[in-house]
Amino acid sequence: MQEINYCHVARYQLLNTTNYRVIALVRATSEINAWQRVQAKYQFYFDSDLTLYKDRLNVYAADLEVSDLTLPPELYRHLQSKTDSILHSAALVKHYGEYDEFYRANVQAPINLLEFAKNSRGKDFHYVSTYSVLQDGHIPGYASYFCDESVDGSIFTERSNVYVQTKYEGEVVTRDYRQFGITTNIYRVGNLSIISFNGRNQENIEENGFFTRVKVMLNIGAISSETATVEMSPVDITALGIIKLFDKQELSNQMYHVYSPYLVDLSIIFAQDPSLMITKLSINEFIDNLLNKLNLSTYQEQIEMFMLHQGWLEESRDHQQTQVQLAHDSTTIILIKLGINWPQINSLQLINDIIYKAYQARIKFLAETFTGNDIGEDVLFELAKVAQLAHYNPGDIIVGQEENDIKIKIIMNGLVYNYIKSSSGWISALQLNSTGNIANLEALFNGKSSSTYEAVFGSVTTLEITSDNLNQLATRYPQLNCNLLNHFKR
Repeated sequence: MQEINYCHVARYQLLNTTNYRVIALVRATSEINAWQRVQAKYQFYFDSDLTLYKDRLNVYAADLEVSDLTLPPELYRHLQSKTDSILHSAALVKHYGEYDEFYRANVQAPINLLEFAKNSRGKDFHYVSTYSVLQDGHIPGYASYFCDESVDGSIFTERSNVYVQTKYEGEVVTRDYRQFGITTNIYRVGNLSIISFNGRNQENIEENGFFTRVKVMLNIGAISSETATVEMSPVDITALGIIKLFDKQELSNQMYHVYSPYLVDLSIIFAQDPSLMITKLSINEFIDNLLNKLNLSTYQEQIEMFMLHQGWLEESRDHQQTQVQLAHDSTTIILIKLGINWPQINSLQLINDIIYKAYQARIKFLAETFTGNDIGEDVLFELAKVAQLAHYNPGDIIVGQEENDIKIKIIMNGLVYNYIKSSSGWISALQLNSTGNIANLEALFNGKSSSTYEAVFGSVTTLEITSDNLNQLATRYPQLNCNLLNHFKR
């Protein structure tokens, strides 16, 4: 089971904004290992030492997917006698996989905790779900539908996403257990993203569908407002909102929509950094751009992942898809009265960590290309931002002899034949270039290429940087200049 950072942020808010004692059940091999895992997460997300809370925090090794939580019987009963409320936010959050795996994490685990709650002191259970349970599927007879907090999701049919389906089933069992005298609340959260006060993101961000879409747009160098306008809920504000709601008796046995009321157009935020090589397109131009690149090996996997997480690859249905309008007015009004105000995300600084992680593959590749202990990740990040992916088919001329091409071209994949052709027509082979070699270094000096570079034996992927951008970076970072000169000598 994967834990999104919400679990740790919720504990953080409980410890920092309340006086409650907190019991954390963590998948681990031992209690020592459990504590170490939680401590490591706290350090990662908050740069905070968990020992500051050791008098209010108990951490136990457990497996929520097993009926007894793998706790010793005496400890199981002891915790029942001491527990007033259970806040369950752990989930398997990736969007694709086997149903049985998702069921164990997202349905069986809540059942096991609800069974625990039957005989707990407080008989109080709080289930963190997702607003996607009201977005995936079809409502027969409706082309559109308005969904507020009162809609339980049972009217939807044919959910295609196994994560969403099992989160909905988790909601069902949470409501069903009210018949046993358990007070239950359901909190449907939105697109959990950054921590608002430090810009940190979830550690396993690669599994996040939203991040995947952003990563693809940055790497293919194209974006549109229609695909880049998203709801982003700072995870710490979401957690604080739930903490403010969960212990209010008059707010019990309810469903809440806890997410930001503001939409964020990432294309506007990205424009704050002129070094980012990304072009804003209309939606039609953006789709054409994807289609033109879809069958090119350089882009194919990335574009398919984008289309998958954008919902463009879902199987076609015989009936019309229901367009859902979500509402959270009731929850928002209550949260305002409880002192919760959602911040608007409009600063590049807040999402800089997302950009950095989106370019991780580039940064790793550039680190292997520009070897040298003095080339730090900050320099590599700047290089990654000003670079653009390019694709060449076999036989394509990447740079022609005597051509005044302003870009240096770093070979990421494939083979490039480098040769000189005389005026009389004879060809002199220079070398066969491959991954990590740089073509057209003459561009650094605004010179014409002294030779021809041709893609051979298959397609070629390059990472290309204009001479102006590279020279500007080399001026700021002299160590980069030295590294480039070493490549030129070779």
